Amino acid sequence: MDNKEKLMERPINGVALRKVTTFSQKTEASNFAQRVLVNPFERNKILRMYHDAKRILEAKMPCPLMAVVYPSYVCNHNCQGCSCQELDIKENVFLDPQNFAKLLNSLRYLKIKSIEFSGGGEPTLHPKFGELAERAANEEFELGLLTNGSLLSDRLADQVVDHFTFIRVNIDASDMQIYNKMHCPPEKYGFQVVMNNLEEVISKKNKKNSKLTVGAKVLVCQSNMNFIESVINLAKDIGCDYIQFKPMRNAKDSLLPEQVGEVDGLIRALQEKYYPFLVCGGAKSSKSNRKCWLSPIHLVVDPLGDIYPCCHYQFRRESTRMGNLFDQPIEKIWFGERHKEVIRNLRVEDCNLYDCRWHYYNEVMWQIIEEDKMHLNFI
Repeated sequence: MDNKEKLMERPINGVALRKVTTFSQKTEASNFAQRVLVNPFERNKILRMYHDAKRILEAKMPCPLMAVVYPSYVCNHNCQGCSCQELDIKENVFLDPQNFAKLLNSLRYLKIKSIEFSGGGEPTLHPKFGELAERAANEEFELGLLTNGSLLSDRLADQVVDHFTFIRVNIDASDMQIYNKMHCPPEKYGFQVVMNNLEEVISKKNKKNSKLTVGAKVLVCQSNMNFIESVINLAKDIGCDYIQFKPMRNAKDSLLPEQVGEVDGLIRALQEKYYPFLVCGGAKSSKSNRKCWLSPIHLVVDPLGDIYPCCHYQFRRESTRMGNLFDQPIEKIWFGERHKEVIRNLRVEDCNLYDCRWHYYNEVMWQIIEEDKMHLNFI
């Protein structure tokens, strides 16, 4: 037998069948799995929600899998197109720590398994953020964090490494000049501070042999479109596990229509060039022709305790607010008529103002369930 081949035996009905698989074939299959399946952005993991999606189409409300929690409505950066600017909330900007226990109890009642801390504002600006995260972790919630990274040092870095499943830091640029143009941060929360903090988190992760996934995020715009490869190199050299690109929307610096295709093509080419380092996303915006109906697979809670169907509520707060979990039992909010009314009143033209993964989720699950395009009764 050629030394490039390996014999694999597979018993069927007591008979050993000999199958020859070349190392090159195994490597190709392994590479495919790593490239296509084994990453946090594999969009087809929505298929695990098949039975819940069927319940929604049957006018039944499932329990959500994940909660997005906003600990803060304030931020120490001033980024273009940020929802924090649009909301412009001045009072009760932090989640009350005394209400956090009630929040966790409500999530547990709904059998929620994971919490993503994001914003809103910058979640780590909450004076008790580390304590809130530790409490949630001790109550066996899986945790994720979306952050600008400006406060990820010392004890908070340890808490993230010890208790979180993933963290994604919005870096946006590979040098201080472009970063400052996009983020407008105070000097003490600027580019070099963020990079130092990111390096500290990764160093602690490696020393502790933590399974934490550390990612970098880039909003692609006119200011950074010529520096795509350099920001990939930055994330890779620091030790990030991946970098994700998304288009900046609804801002003066958003890509012009004639720029989108070229930049998206560049990102696709760099995905191949830098493999196996994971380069995700692109520069094209998502749109949907179908009204959003899958929002109940998650919920969003703001610092006031108000519950919304998704994170893109900043310009339609009144029409999408479902209730307040600090004032009402969560079961009356989640399974109540107001929740159903909010879903009925969602408009696709509003949803298309933002780049949203639910565009894909809604379409795929509709085709699978209503149109049976996957022929699920066949393997």
